[in-house]
Amino acid sequence: MYNFVNLSAAMLAVVIPGTVTWSYAVFTLVFVVGLVAIFVRGEWQEARGLDKLILFGPIFYAAPLGAVSIPAASFVTLAGTLKRVRWILVMLPEVASPCTMTT
Repeated sequence: MYNFVNLSAAMLAVVIPGTVTWSYAVFTLVFVVGLVAIFVRGEWQEARGLDKLILFGPIFYAAPLGAVSIPAASFVTLAGTLKRVRWILVMLPEVASPCTMTT
């Protein structure tokens, strides 16, 4: 059983796309840095009650934003590739411009 678990983890490391792995890595990094910043600055000790929950607001905003920026950046870099397959839109005019469809 132990060898099977190690083999499964190794297979997952190979099968999961790099974009997904980097997204999770960036999310984790931003989240941990945000938590450390809250405690190092002493904001956690100063906050009372529900104010402690509000301290997590910037982290819950920045961490997903950082995670999404990785796939978004790869999409922008693939724009040249997407331009080359523009012929698909020529073959399917109703997909290319749905406003020009006649009823």
